[in-house]
Amino acid sequence: GALAAHLARHVGTTADALVERGASARLADFSPVQLEGTLPPAGRLARTHITGHNNTHLVGTLA
Repeated sequence: GALAAHLARHVGTTADALVERGASARLADFSPVQLEGTLPPAGRLARTHITGHNNTHLVGTLA
């Protein structure tokens, strides 16, 4: 669908993500990102490499 196509455009890119609760973050366009690995505190911007998506959110690691 449209969401999956939108998310697919981000895969392979690096962007700043605002860290929310737990391992959740959002890109500047509000795309949801599930972070993997060591996480910064909530409220921080984290440079994130987008490695994939699962049709509902992006998956990324800190760059």
